[in-house]
Amino acid sequence: LSESALDSSNEIHSSNDSMAAVIGFVAGLLLTLLLTETTTASALHFASSFRLCDRRRIDKIVMNLSGIAVDERSGKLLLVVNKPMRILVYNPATNMVERTAHTDAVNDGEGVTWLGANRVGGAYEFAVVDEQAKTRKIVKDPSSSRIVVFDADTLQVTGETYGVDVDILHNKGLEGLAYDATRERFYAVQEKSPMRVIAIPRGDDREPGGGYETVIDNQTAFRGVGITDLAGATYVVDGGLLLLLSQEQRRLALFDVENGRFLEDEVFDVSGALHPEGVAYDAQRGKLYVVGEPNEIFVYCRVVEKMPEEVVVLEELTNLVSVG
Repeated sequence: LSESALDSSNEIHSSNDSMAAVIGFVAGLLLTLLLTETTTASALHFASSFRLCDRRRIDKIVMNLSGIAVDERSGKLLLVVNKPMRILVYNPATNMVERTAHTDAVNDGEGVTWLGANRVGGAYEFAVVDEQAKTRKIVKDPSSSRIVVFDADTLQVTGETYGVDVDILHNKGLEGLAYDATRERFYAVQEKSPMRVIAIPRGDDREPGGGYETVIDNQTAFRGVGITDLAGATYVVDGGLLLLLSQEQRRLALFDVENGRFLEDEVFDVSGALHPEGVAYDAQRGKLYVVGEPNEIFVYCRVVEKMPEEVVVLEELTNLVSVG
């Protein structure tokens, strides 16, 4: 070939390479944006993606089942039971209570949440909220409520506690507990008088005396999604989404912590539960659990949705560009 022909051929290949690079970049960008929107949509369609798939009664619990959390390592459930106060490890795969630990570190345990690995020693932990810490006989604490951290393997207290001084009227104190591991803060819900969600930072730099931040206490906003009390909470998606449980209305509602608002379309009923007290979400296994007195567990399974066609088309376009 002549020198001019070679130059022309090189220019064509260079032009094709540039075009492929541009198409690849645009396709990748569109795919990223669509996947982001799909992820957001998935979060916003949380309620409609679950169906009741099982209902169980725990024979070893006679009454007062009040809280639930998921051990993310195994999928086993941590159950809090009152009078006497104890923590149970329940295996949903075998429908068996594998361990029971009595504790006097908590007087009126209501909510429980998984914390994960401790940032210092690496031990796995969970926490229980004590609704009425002032009545505890073992340790005198001026705070009205208290968060107590437990070792997930020994089921013994670690010594890490957080006093939370909230106004309690007629036994309407802190009922539920959730945890944001990324931001290292607890979310606790107060049942009534008033209904509210508060955030408690975890760590040594927390101010003494039960300092906390009010996330929401707008009673009109609660009632706008049909909630008249707060019984439980679980953290759903990194980025600030809380699933809140109403015992009186037997209802779950999704609250956007980042934007301070309820997602009005993300409300669904757990009408089969007699007395719902706690909620937990197992993201790894696509399960949502609701527990209630006297000894019930309701299991909701996530329905697998087909990937949107737009995502498939963009993936194929990206693959073609990368091959070309």
